[in-house]
Amino acid sequence: MACADLLGADVLSRFDHIFDTAGGKLTVSTTQLSHDGQTVPLDEFTGIPIFTARVNGRDYRMFFDTGAQISYFQDDLLAEFPSAGSVTDFYPSVAQFQTDTHEVPVSLGGVAFTLRCGTLPDPLGTTLMRASTNGIVGNEILCNRTVGYFPRRRMMVL
Repeated sequence: MACADLLGADVLSRFDHIFDTAGGKLTVSTTQLSHDGQTVPLDEFTGIPIFTARVNGRDYRMFFDTGAQISYFQDDLLAEFPSAGSVTDFYPSVAQFQTDTHEVPVSLGGVAFTLRCGTLPDPLGTTLMRASTNGIVGNEILCNRTVGYFPRRRMMVL
């Protein structure tokens, strides 16, 4: 299915969200929503949410991108994780690109995930460095669970 458009952080940040992908439900509200779970504080850079992810016992600042089909980790450590094949992805300012991926164990607020991570092409990787971040966590953290995303209050609840 072709993508007609993307909603960016400029729109998503105006609302509280409860993603219930297992139940096939998304709740979006201008009023304050709540969800029980582990709270993960959010920072932001030019309106894009950032949180701290733990990889191999070390903390990394990562962008959260609800439109990203996979995650990205800009660190030499990536090659040490098991290979997960190659992926063709798309980013509006870069167009299509291909990346080799790896299965990376990541913890967000003490909640464990295994993310399929690739490496971004140079123009995007440079943008990460300007924001003092090391990657992008994609929408796979929303799969088969309920997640509260509350950007106005600068928090996510897993």
